[in-house]
Amino acid sequence: MDKALHTRIKSYRRSHKLSQGHMANILSMSQPSYSMLENGKRDITPTIMSDLIENGIIPSDAIDLPERIKEQVDAMNVNDQEMLFQIAQRMMR
Repeated sequence: MDKALHTRIKSYRRSHKLSQGHMANILSMSQPSYSMLENGKRDITPTIMSDLIENGIIPSDAIDLPERIKEQVDAMNVNDQEMLFQIAQRMMR
């Protein structure tokens, strides 16, 4: 797992004085799930990555997608890949 990205998410939350519950709401997950994500015990899926970027938590030009996320995208069906591509295009405008 890419600990640097998990650490970056935690640093963002702390620097903005946000609770784990608030971050969980932003990412449409439970607080325990968010805690696991922040502490590197839950993978950052393409959907979570998209939510992090769309909400300005992780700048789109500041990340190098970890290999496991690239593998997850490659394993997606074509329709899901197209949806993810469209989301990425909207974020880059």
